[in-house]
Amino acid sequence: HEARLAELGLQREQMDRQLEALEEAIAKAREAHGTQLEALHAQELQKERLSAALAQYEEQHQAHLAEADRLREKKNALAQTEESASVTEASLDAEVQNARIAFQDAQEQALRLAATAAEAERALDQQKSAVLAAVNRQSDVRDRQTRQLTIRAQLEKRVSEIDASLAELDEQKKFLAQQLEADESAQASASSALEESRKIAEDIQKQLDTINQQAQCLVAEAQQGNLTLQGHVSRLRVMEEMAKDMAGYQQSVKKALEYAANDSRVHGVLARLISVPRELETPIDMVLGGALQNIVTENEDAAKKVIDYLRANRLGRATFLPISSIRPRTLTQEERRLLSMPGCLGVASELISYPDAYRGIMENLLGRTVIADNLDHGIPIMRAGRHAFRLVTLNGDVMHSGGSMTGGTAQTRTVSLLGREREINDLRQQVKTEKAQLTDLQSRLEDATAEAGRIEASQRSLLDDFHQKEIALTRETEHVSGTRQDLATLSERRERTAEIRQELAANIEEIDRELHSVQSDVDNVALDREQMEKQTEALQNDLTQKRSEAENQRELSVRLQMSLTERVHQLDTFRRDRERNREELRALEQQIVTCGREAESARQNADAVRGQVAAAEADCTVLKEQNATSLSALNELESNRSALNAEQREAVRQSELTHQEIEEDNGKLHRAELNLTKAQNELNAMSEHILTSYDLTYAGAEELRSKEPFDLTRGEQEAGGLRKRIRELGPVNVNAVEQYEAEQKRYQELTTQRDDLLKAKEDLEALIKRLLKQMESIFTGEFDKLGEYFSETFTRLFGGGQAELRLSDPEDPLNCGIDIIAQPPGKKLQLLSLLSGGERALTAIAILFAMLKLKPTPFCILDEIEAALDDSNISNFADYLNEYASTTQFVVVTHRKGTMENCDALYGVAMEERGVSRMVSVNLQDYPN
Repeated sequence: HEARLAELGLQREQMDRQLEALEEAIAKAREAHGTQLEALHAQELQKERLSAALAQYEEQHQAHLAEADRLREKKNALAQTEESASVTEASLDAEVQNARIAFQDAQEQALRLAATAAEAERALDQQKSAVLAAVNRQSDVRDRQTRQLTIRAQLEKRVSEIDASLAELDEQKKFLAQQLEADESAQASASSALEESRKIAEDIQKQLDTINQQAQCLVAEAQQGNLTLQGHVSRLRVMEEMAKDMAGYQQSVKKALEYAANDSRVHGVLARLISVPRELETPIDMVLGGALQNIVTENEDAAKKVIDYLRANRLGRATFLPISSIRPRTLTQEERRLLSMPGCLGVASELISYPDAYRGIMENLLGRTVIADNLDHGIPIMRAGRHAFRLVTLNGDVMHSGGSMTGGTAQTRTVSLLGREREINDLRQQVKTEKAQLTDLQSRLEDATAEAGRIEASQRSLLDDFHQKEIALTRETEHVSGTRQDLATLSERRERTAEIRQELAANIEEIDRELHSVQSDVDNVALDREQMEKQTEALQNDLTQKRSEAENQRELSVRLQMSLTERVHQLDTFRRDRERNREELRALEQQIVTCGREAESARQNADAVRGQVAAAEADCTVLKEQNATSLSALNELESNRSALNAEQREAVRQSELTHQEIEEDNGKLHRAELNLTKAQNELNAMSEHILTSYDLTYAGAEELRSKEPFDLTRGEQEAGGLRKRIRELGPVNVNAVEQYEAEQKRYQELTTQRDDLLKAKEDLEALIKRLLKQMESIFTGEFDKLGEYFSETFTRLFGGGQAELRLSDPEDPLNCGIDIIAQPPGKKLQLLSLLSGGERALTAIAILFAMLKLKPTPFCILDEIEAALDDSNISNFADYLNEYASTTQFVVVTHRKGTMENCDALYGVAMEERGVSRMVSVNLQDYPN
């Protein structure tokens, strides 16, 4: 196949060369033929352009002649119109002058009559003001006289009542003085008996206070100890659970340790095999890092077994430290001399504790790590050691061999793998000590409580007697205090009553003087109202007549002004038309001359183009003959190329068939190689499986081959189930009984808490349902009211139309949306989002006022809510706002004039100088008009 393919390749190369030569010849022939076609096409285009130009020049010649005739006729007509325009303009000018004189006379007369009417109106206003002032003055004098007479009668009645009250108060004061002497004697005897009982009670109270203070201290100490104990117990429980669950370890490490739980060759994770002092936990943690989760094994085979398990179950990766293969790495004698430098604490592997079997591993990890107290001492140590080992400080800063440094603030971890076991042991010892201390405190508290109870019993009997004596003293004291208070009150009442009588007498004298003065004013005020009314009526009639005359004259002046304006407009229009006619005549004369020149030019161009058209036709004939010859040669070359292409396609087809046969042979070879590789891999996998699962080689398993049929799938399932059960059993736990009892107790406590939580959950859900039902009922009722108020406010603000509020889902009113449907006057009913900006703003204002009507508030701030409204709606908004102002005080931030005109007061900030502001305020109630 490859030889045949090479032969076909040579044939194709030869055909390609021939085809290239033909393509080159065809390209040249096509280029020549194209050049000839372009020349022929260009010549034909030139002939067509010349023909079109000839026709255009002839058409232009005729058009210019016709246009010249039309312009001459139009010129004659305009000349006739200009002759008659002079007479018409003179007539219009005379009419305008006459109308202007008549308008000026009428306007002067109207001004004189308006001034006369204004003078009459001022006289009438002055007369009305005088009449009103006289009437008010007479009414005020009469009202004041009546009021003073009424007050004088009431004062005289009050004076007689006060005289009777003073006599009664003198009798009561004498009786209270006698009662006060008797009450003071009884108070003195009760106070003496109470003082003796108080001294005894104070002694007992001191003893009781001492005992109670001791008991309170014990209670506070016990409570604090109990809280501390509970915190430590909780912390211990959490730490034990974290240790049991291996919290903080990688998932792959957990699974590996679970799998190797019964394998004695797997010693455990590194963090649990070493003991680190508390002060060294941070530096050791920073140095080892992820190595703390490395798993220590007896040898490489034990590590390989766990690694195979992780790979087979896709559980991740873990690092193993075989004791048999890891070699120690320690400091040299020269480097160890640096340990005596200031601040050096020693080698990390020598400062921690671990079984001697792990010495090789620990010296490999930490044998060349030095611990210093800080970087100030660590840097000189590393410089002296030429950065050949690693150094870590107590703060966790690390200086690596080679010179790099790592430091800063480390992220705080909740669980430290190194300190977890140490913290668990410390917590257990601390819990044991705190329980003993708490038991001792409870015993001392019981003794103090018993002693306090004995003292309280004796105190209660004494307090009962003391309380009775105290009640008696209090009763007598209250009698004395009450009698004294009554006597003082009575004395104050008598003094105040006497002062009131003196004031009333002085008021009566003052009223008598005012009555005398008022009577004089009444006699002096005499008003001839009939004469003033006649004078007012005369002034009113005169004003009406003068206003009528002024109005008639004003209307005449307006009519004359309109007539003058109309005539002036006619004259201006006529003059503009006449000027346009003159300009048009001049333009027509110029156009007639231009048309004559253009007609002659078009005739000359047409004669020149006729000769060029004849020459172009001759050139086109020659080019057509040359084009036919080149096209014949091109067709012959393309026929030869088609034949050669057919031969080349046949050669390509033969080559593709040969390639296809080669690919089929290669596919067969590749499949055979894959089958061989697959068989070898399956053989290796089966041998590995026998070795891993049964610890047998293929030869050893061959000796145990059973001659009877064996169900491999079923056998592997049974073996896997047995392994799983063994792993689930875990290691033997000698404390299982005690742990079961603790877990059972904890289970019961958690069950009780769960039941309480479930009951609380049910109660809360029932409460929520009840509240939701009440909320839904209240919301629905209030929403219906709000919808009614909204319809009213919308109609009021828009001056008509209708609107409503709808719930999107009436079945779920608390969670659904609210649709606002509005129909302003003259529009169809539609959603709020389809209205214009001003309509939406006014609708929102209607909702606001509806809410205020539903839930009135004494104070409300509005911030430019009417900014989008026009002037008409601003007026409606301001009027409606005034209606609410009687019950609600509004503070409105606005820039709209209509709103500010309806306010009671305006406040603004003015900046008279740059950076200096000043408050400006105007009280509009001071300007009612």
